[in-house]
Amino acid sequence: MIDGGQVTQSARDNWTWRLGSGRVALQDSGPIDAQTPNLVARSPRTIMRNSDGLWVVTEVVVTAGGRAFTCLHQQVVSGEGTAEAKAAAALGIATCSSLHVDP
Repeated sequence: MIDGGQVTQSARDNWTWRLGSGRVALQDSGPIDAQTPNLVARSPRTIMRNSDGLWVVTEVVVTAGGRAFTCLHQQVVSGEGTAEAKAAAALGIATCSSLHVDP
């Protein structure tokens, strides 16, 4: 459950919410493997993506019950480095970091 979010998709291994002008996707990425520690270590990470507008994409990887879970927050912004882009990145980190996965 994401505060203020509206579920738009729910399946056994992935969930998507609309959150304001963005979206949050949580995916069960499978069993922890050799790459998982690297993914967790670089988490959270934020990138800018220019695809149908300029998007701030924030990724957080967590583990629970021997599995890896990837949370992505994506939000359209008007420009890179703007206060709006920084706020979108902060919202993504806060939202994805606050998720608790019960295996």
